[in-house]
Amino acid sequence: ISAYLTICMKSADKVDLDQLFSFQQQTKGILLNSEVAVQKRIRAINDRSVQSLYDQTMNLKSRIGRYLTLSEDELSKLNIDLDHLTDSLSNLENELIKISGVYNQPPVVQSIEDISKSLKGKEVVVEIIKVPLFDFNSMKVSNEVAYMAMLIFKNSSKNRLVVLENGSQIEKYVSTLYQNSQKYQLVDDLTADIVWGPIEKELDKTKRIFINNDGIYHRVNLQTLYNSHSGKYVGDEYQFINISSVNDIPDFRESIKLKTLSGASND
Repeated sequence: ISAYLTICMKSADKVDLDQLFSFQQQTKGILLNSEVAVQKRIRAINDRSVQSLYDQTMNLKSRIGRYLTLSEDELSKLNIDLDHLTDSLSNLENELIKISGVYNQPPVVQSIEDISKSLKGKEVVVEIIKVPLFDFNSMKVSNEVAYMAMLIFKNSSKNRLVVLENGSQIEKYVSTLYQNSQKYQLVDDLTADIVWGPIEKELDKTKRIFINNDGIYHRVNLQTLYNSHSGKYVGDEYQFINISSVNDIPDFRESIKLKTLSGASND
């Protein structure tokens, strides 16, 4: 996996985006199943033990999501072992697979063209990809990382792959500068340039962003980043919709319809 992603990163201007997108969907396995669809299938089983196990799994997943926003010091003070919790989550998911088979269904793999057609004019999908860099000299995965961001627009001719080569620097900024700015409520005008700047340069008249995070990006609330160039917070410039898969976009559309029917505003 790392070898293929490293090749894609090194030849970003020539990479087959549809092939890379399909590869990402396939390798993400469980995560690519729409959680709403999975929940519906679980409830349909009508077995209390299965539903209880599913609820435990989702509760733990939610806790891990919250803990990912904390710094190492904060985790230590709270005596939280993320590695142990992640292992526990894996065990719960494996047990859920055994007794329900609900995740055994192959993920729905969509093409970039399908996604582009489903988007509205000022929407974009941003797929963050962590790349553990492969060393072709030693034929091993190195200790260095990079990040890529696949951008999918309504107009498919604008689709592109943005490379953020300084992955270690990004992770350092998020773990130190960003976390401290959030903890002490300080204005941080550097992290946005490193973490968000290269991606934002490619956004053309975008208002709504469906973002699928990976790696250290799980620990960043992009909306809280301060854009020193515009003098605004990123959350004031864009609407972010966090997704675990592009298959979640129809679920978002459905929730908007329900809110509209109940009298809430669409935008």
